[in-house]
Amino acid sequence: FRSTNTDQLTRAEIEAYLTQKGRGAESLIAAYWLANDTNFLKEAALKYPNDPRVQFQILGANLFTEDRRLWLEAFKKSAPDNALANYLAARKDFKAEKPEAALAELTNAQGKPVIDVYWQDRAQAVAEAYITAGFASPDAHLESLGYSFSPPNVSIELRKLNFDIIEHATQSRQSGDTATADTLIAAGLALGTRLTMDDTGKLVIDELLGSAIQMLTLKSVDSSVPIEFAGTTQTAGERLASLQTRRDAIGEVIGNNVMGEKIATMISSLGDDDRIVYFEHVRKDGEFAAIQWLRDKLGPNLPPQPSASDRK
Repeated sequence: FRSTNTDQLTRAEIEAYLTQKGRGAESLIAAYWLANDTNFLKEAALKYPNDPRVQFQILGANLFTEDRRLWLEAFKKSAPDNALANYLAARKDFKAEKPEAALAELTNAQGKPVIDVYWQDRAQAVAEAYITAGFASPDAHLESLGYSFSPPNVSIELRKLNFDIIEHATQSRQSGDTATADTLIAAGLALGTRLTMDDTGKLVIDELLGSAIQMLTLKSVDSSVPIEFAGTTQTAGERLASLQTRRDAIGEVIGNNVMGEKIATMISSLGDDDRIVYFEHVRKDGEFAAIQWLRDKLGPNLPPQPSASDRK
């Protein structure tokens, strides 16, 4: 039994988990998130420098900033299907005032099949850490969702990349280079769309990031401009309205806090079988669909429930 009444794992529990897992790449990444200690990431970088999950976390934590370009290139090589590496490289090129190189990275990104932030791998590893510490499997998997979101630095970089794209598209259009401007706008919309539709978009916070990127990009062009989306053509204004409708629907269900106290209380009230169902909804259908299922099942108001630690 654990010696604390909180749901945070102790350092001793984290170390016990690492020992059980042989301090593998996934376990060290989980330990970094659980302890908020970059020493675990540095150990992972030393032992597993070619693992794309480690490379992604190094970039997300802004470690080894003097070698960031090397880590980006390694990430692209280790995860050739993951467009995220190219998007992060494009951001670095824009910062270095190399717009042609950035445009090439954006073009390469659009030719890759996925944006992967490895959240499901991370959630599984964190769940295993909680199970090792004595949590029941349903509770462990639900606790792990709190560690599933993208590293904040990655989200910030993608937002700034969107600003870069819009700025350079505006400059290109003003200089008469409409072809480059249109290419950049298409790249910005592709980035935002993929964040809402790829596996990453299953998490509400990342879907909202993707829709925000799309909306900002759409607002930078005339509302009558035709936009291709999901095999159909809409005007920029129509697409903008559609995105706002979706954001309003999310806001109506979850309010301003993606995983607020009310939702956490509702999850805590579930029995073991339903906790597993909820987690599977998140994994397969997305967090928003899971929360809708939860509200349909339980209704919007519930009394406070015991924490996962108290249930152990």
